[in-house]
Amino acid sequence: MKNLYSLILILSFLLLSFQVCFSQSTKEKQKQTLSDSLIVNINNKAIDSISDKQQTIALGYTIKKEQIEDSPELDINRVITNKISGLEVKQVNGLSGSANRIWIRGISSIYGDNNALFVVDGIPMTNTTNEFKQWMKDLSTPTRSLDINPNNIESIEVLKSLAETNLYGSEGRNGVILINTKTGSIKNSDLNLLSNPQIQFSFSKFSIDIASLPDYQDKFGQGWDQGFGWYYANWGPGFYKDGLGGWGNNFYYDENGNIHSPFDENGTLPHPYSTSSWLLQHYPDYQAQFIGQRYEWEPRNNARDFFETGSNINASFNILTKSKNDKHTFGFDLNYIDEVGFTPGNSLSKYNISIGNSSRVLKNLRFTTSLNVSRTDLDTPIHYPSHYSSIYPFSFTLLESVFTTPRSIDIFELPYELPDGGSIYYRGDNAIEHPLWTLNNTGFSQLTNRLYGDISLQYDLNDNFRLLYNTSLDTFIEANINYRNKGGVSDSNLLRNGFYDTWDNRRRIIKHNVKFDYNKTHKDITYDFLIGAENKTNNHSQKVKQSDEQIVYGDFIHSNFLNHSEIDTIKKKNIFGLFGHFSFDYKDYLFIDISGRNDFVSDEVNNSVFMPAVDVSFVPTQYFDKLKKNKILNYLKLRSAYGTSANYDKASLSSTINSSSYDGNANLLPEFLSEIEYGIESMLFDFVSFNLRLYNRRAKNLLIRHFEYINYENFLTIKNVGEVKFNGIELDLGLDIFKNRNGFRYRSTINFTKTNSEVIDIGEDDDIILYSGNSSYGNGARVGYPLGAFFGNRIARNEDGIPIIDSNGNYMAETIDEEGLQPFIGNPNPDFIVNYSNSLSYKNFSFSFLINHRVGGNIDSYTISSLLGRGLTADTVDRLGTFVLSGVSHETGEVNTIQITNSDFYFGNMYAGPSHEISIFDASIIRLQEASLSYNLSNKSLEKAFIKNIKFKVIGYNLWFNAYNTPKGINYDPNVSNSTYGNNNGFDFFSGPTNKKIGFSLEFTF
Repeated sequence: MKNLYSLILILSFLLLSFQVCFSQSTKEKQKQTLSDSLIVNINNKAIDSISDKQQTIALGYTIKKEQIEDSPELDINRVITNKISGLEVKQVNGLSGSANRIWIRGISSIYGDNNALFVVDGIPMTNTTNEFKQWMKDLSTPTRSLDINPNNIESIEVLKSLAETNLYGSEGRNGVILINTKTGSIKNSDLNLLSNPQIQFSFSKFSIDIASLPDYQDKFGQGWDQGFGWYYANWGPGFYKDGLGGWGNNFYYDENGNIHSPFDENGTLPHPYSTSSWLLQHYPDYQAQFIGQRYEWEPRNNARDFFETGSNINASFNILTKSKNDKHTFGFDLNYIDEVGFTPGNSLSKYNISIGNSSRVLKNLRFTTSLNVSRTDLDTPIHYPSHYSSIYPFSFTLLESVFTTPRSIDIFELPYELPDGGSIYYRGDNAIEHPLWTLNNTGFSQLTNRLYGDISLQYDLNDNFRLLYNTSLDTFIEANINYRNKGGVSDSNLLRNGFYDTWDNRRRIIKHNVKFDYNKTHKDITYDFLIGAENKTNNHSQKVKQSDEQIVYGDFIHSNFLNHSEIDTIKKKNIFGLFGHFSFDYKDYLFIDISGRNDFVSDEVNNSVFMPAVDVSFVPTQYFDKLKKNKILNYLKLRSAYGTSANYDKASLSSTINSSSYDGNANLLPEFLSEIEYGIESMLFDFVSFNLRLYNRRAKNLLIRHFEYINYENFLTIKNVGEVKFNGIELDLGLDIFKNRNGFRYRSTINFTKTNSEVIDIGEDDDIILYSGNSSYGNGARVGYPLGAFFGNRIARNEDGIPIIDSNGNYMAETIDEEGLQPFIGNPNPDFIVNYSNSLSYKNFSFSFLINHRVGGNIDSYTISSLLGRGLTADTVDRLGTFVLSGVSHETGEVNTIQITNSDFYFGNMYAGPSHEISIFDASIIRLQEASLSYNLSNKSLEKAFIKNIKFKVIGYNLWFNAYNTPKGINYDPNVSNSTYGNNNGFDFFSGPTNKKIGFSLEFTF
């Protein structure tokens, strides 16, 4: 109710301000706006008087609205993917509304949150995933950055170094994404709005297709070792009659020595339901209708036919205006998105309303408000991660079921529902769930209503002193439903008998910020001094009700289930920060910034930490006379910075701890981060610009979980151990290749990222920490290895590194290495990432494209190993001979010569083999991420028309990719993640395919 009162108050004030906006007549001097160049001066002095000092004293890299608008992506994280060095976006898959996370300069905490902080028009926003579902449980839930409207964004600034994010305190430790919206930054607009408002209307439509469909082989069907059987494997006879492996040679002998064949002379089979022993025992009357029916032995295109062509419709209306006297500005934006994904049952609709207002109500007093309301409605099939063809942990998952269906089975031809609603499929024991049953009897939905906004006051005491106050609110209610009918196929009673889960997440973040700022210019010296205090309260409540054992099929209310459990969780955290900043500018060639912040956190014993930072820059081209008018070196800036931050976040720890076995630790310290950065910014020949950054970061006092055995009982405790060091290179290069007077321009930008990490120490009690996965396999921390490396079972090798083969001709595995620990088997972190963006324009036409190239880094892909192990793709079509694994015999040490079958080679070794290492693949990929062609009908052509500008654009997203070190027939896209919960990295347990979007946008400016 309090939130409702606040909303009514803010709306009333905004409407009043809008009316006042056209009634004043005095005129003020317009303020200078921030630079929108590729490389932004860290000490940019063009700071608007109402701008939040925290957003402007250390500007990083800027993404302009031209790179954001008209994007077919719904989530701002995906919109900015690969557009800035040092920034990596991990997405689950290409389903509409699927989750993602954004990391800047990798991860620095083992168990804490590593996601960047979002600040929208000065409002800190949470970007959580669903906290009820944990890693390896569900991939359906989105992240809350989905609520931000990309169509209302004016620009995005990315602060990456700890020196730049220092004033954000511990919450800025992972980098900060500063989003300036059109409505929120209307006060800074340099448009000549006056009494004539700028009105924009845009409309776009895109088709959505699956981007990573495998190349299936159509030569062989289901079975094993070329013999037919209603198996899940696809190692059966060919779809041809004669010749080696043909169905005409497929026969067996009965106990009397008689020859039989499952095929008739036409190559057809008895209908699988007519021979099902399970149906005969449980549903004989239902089975009777299939007796005598024949089933065609031919290849089907299940995956291609299952997925649909989806669509995205996006409409936006925006108005920006200011009064004739420039005292009042007002902005309004309305956006609607309706998206239907390529997977049946997957859809999302979203509404966004944004209002911004700035008014100088008195001579020295400016009042600014913003309000944003969003409503996001998601429906999608439940999508679990899958490992060896099983929902974690007991049954089949929808996407894997479709992708790995044997080529001889038609999922659309075979009925999926029994008379009582249960699942039926081709296996004689009905041990596999029909994917159409899964699609029609399971689901996930989420309805989220979110409101965020702020009120700011600035009082100018005189020309040098000003007092600023800001309060902001970010609140949302997230209603989730997860359901499954009874009658499914699983070894789990929960999945077999149905369940119904509902949970509501409610979060409210309230921030108060007060600052006192003094700015003075004296001769050649400009200095600025700021002190302030901030209080941020984060309230989170969660109400969960879980029910299982469905009574009546098809009814989803809790009273229709026999078993119930409820969980209520309330969390509250308060952070109070004191901060200060001093900047010094001498003759525009020497800049010094000194800042510091002390955070006090409510739920900690050691709840206080001081975080200092210093940033020094020198501009030789401003100091040396010979360089001031140099035609080669136009600009040069040298920079060195030191910054610190901390991490108090233990939410991911406490949520996994059972209070009955948790041993508290009152001596916990916050994780502490320190970073030294060196940078060079330069402009050469008036057309080459670059920004190079080198950094070294240290993370100490890392928080880990540790089991202690006390009095015959295990206690889980949290403690500080260890240290990890990081170093990286980030380069942003801009080239104006052509720039002539006839209107032709060709500009290229390249950004390059290389990040390394090494674990220095993890304490005396542990030799290795597996923080994602299970006790024998996962991402881990081990001294001397990169943070997050894969550790698990590996192929056994001799002293020369040659694989060891057992007496049956298969790989042998080893669970420990030379040091007695889980072996290192891969590194999910790439060697480097480079992105190449090009824009060409001629008069009213423009064309642009973005190419992404990720080199190195591993992914643990069960998508690849499953498709190969099941014998489904073109990679496995050469199978009529025998195989010999490369290696040496464990008995003789000689070269292995033991022959094995195709199914043993692909299934027994590459898929269900004894080693985790088998499913590790190189994730290198080159991708055409975006391409667009636009035509802009300029003001000159419409000089006398009511419409001032018309812009038409054709856009494509994820148009082509090549993961060139993975099997070609998979058509694999490694830009998927098993989950965005926790810090797991590089897992693909059938996460799902990515999408491809092609469409157009049309924009009118009045």
